Amino acid sequence: MVMRPLVVFSALAVILLWFLPASAQSDGATVSGRNTDRTGLALGDVKVRVANVETSVTLARITNNDGSLIDDARDNVLQD
Repeated sequence: MVMRPLVVFSALAVILLWFLPASAQSDGATVSGRNTDRTGLALGDVKVRVANVETSVTLARITNNDGSLIDDARDNVLQD
C-alpha cells in the first residue's frame, strides 16, 4: 500500500504550489539612480519624478548632494 501515501503527498504538493506564487507578489518597488551632467559631474538637489503610466501615480523626490537617489516607492507616493 505504498500508493496511498504517494497520492496524499502529491495532493499536498499541488495545493502548496498552487498558493505559493500568490504570496510572492508585491505592490511596490525600489527606485535608485544617480543624476549627472554630460561630463559626469553629480547634480545634487534635483527634483526627480517617476510615474506609473498604468495607475497615474507619481513619486517625487529630491536627490542628495552627490546626485544619488534611493527610495522605497511604497512610501509617500504623491497623486497628481
